[in-house]
Amino acid sequence: MQFDAYTLGDISSRGRSSPLKKTKPYVNEADRKIGMRMLIAREGIGMTRLEVANSLNITQQQIEKYEKGGNRISARTLFIIAKLFGKPMTWFTQDL
Repeated sequence: MQFDAYTLGDISSRGRSSPLKKTKPYVNEADRKIGMRMLIAREGIGMTRLEVANSLNITQQQIEKYEKGGNRISARTLFIIAKLFGKPMTWFTQDL
């Protein structure tokens, strides 16, 4: 049986069970490569992480996580970033 991005909570030593907990999506080498290309594109146009974060209405730390491949970036967010950086979306995903 598969629970998508959710797992059953553990039962604590006191016998209480926690509700379903959302787990971090699996991050792989493709996510790291997309993040590296995001970093290259951002630096290429001279934007700071803070400027990008403000444009996307997210935190600077989230931009850093994307660039380091620590968090998976959604297709929608990647589309917006591609437009912001003046790159086609395929530039981020080529050779994956």
